[in-house]
Amino acid sequence: MSHAHLPPDEPLQRLVGLIRDRTGNAIPPNRLPFLSEVAERRAEAKGTGSVRDYVQALERGLLPGEWEQLIPLVTIKESYFFRAPQQWEVIRRQVLPELLQGRGSPGRPLRIWSAACARGEEPSTLAMILSDDKTLAPWSWSILATDVDEDALAGARLGLYGDRAVGQVPPEMLERYFNRKGKLYELSAELRSRIHYMPLNLAHPPFELPQPEVDLILLRNVLIYFRRPLQRRVVQQVGQLLAPNGYLFLGASETLWQVQEELEPVDLGSCFCYRHRKAPETPAPPPRVARAAVPLPAPPA
Repeated sequence: MSHAHLPPDEPLQRLVGLIRDRTGNAIPPNRLPFLSEVAERRAEAKGTGSVRDYVQALERGLLPGEWEQLIPLVTIKESYFFRAPQQWEVIRRQVLPELLQGRGSPGRPLRIWSAACARGEEPSTLAMILSDDKTLAPWSWSILATDVDEDALAGARLGLYGDRAVGQVPPEMLERYFNRKGKLYELSAELRSRIHYMPLNLAHPPFELPQPEVDLILLRNVLIYFRRPLQRRVVQQVGQLLAPNGYLFLGASETLWQVQEELEPVDLGSCFCYRHRKAPETPAPPPRVARAAVPLPAPPA
């Protein structure tokens, strides 16, 4: 029987539902053969026998720590530095200067959130951009990076990457912010110290961040794995965390059309982002026409 046409009561489809409930990720039909292989390996590793028994044990909570082993195997973590370069160029040339200009003078740190950071390529790209721009030197900034996969977060803190991950890094930045470690590249300790990594499951809103009113949120290539109801709940929460003048970036092919109406798309030339809708301007009241003074009656003689 083809995995793509399993009836709803089959263990693999039950596992798909469990993963969706746990992470929000909808496993597409073309990945079911891969999921079947993963499930068979995990069933063997846990000694449950069949995949059916393995799924049943997951449903009953009989495999402590198993989700931490399974989630990294079934979630997509492939990324690289400076992915979607047109977005990074707009962020560097337009978004960051506008965010800082709106402050007038250095005040609270610029707050940035990489919502699904995987192994840290996205927040580290932003940290390089911020560190490399000398005009930003007077300003302080903080980057929060979250992910559901704690193994990926451990890799991000370690900061070791292969050739493919650093393939789009400009040579001068590669020289400045990385050290060679055999066949790998190690992100500088100074840059890693500027990023705060924290586990967070976007599939279970509401969620809290250490600091509210985030100026720049990167929610890239996340919503495409969620079904529409969860997309709406996540975006609603993200909108509440976005600062009044903040910017939200999705993946280059993602859109909030038919998802929500609180945030509006803003065309930035080579890409677009989302911002809070501006309240419609209240029309000025019509000018008051001065009434002619009425003379008082003369007093009686």
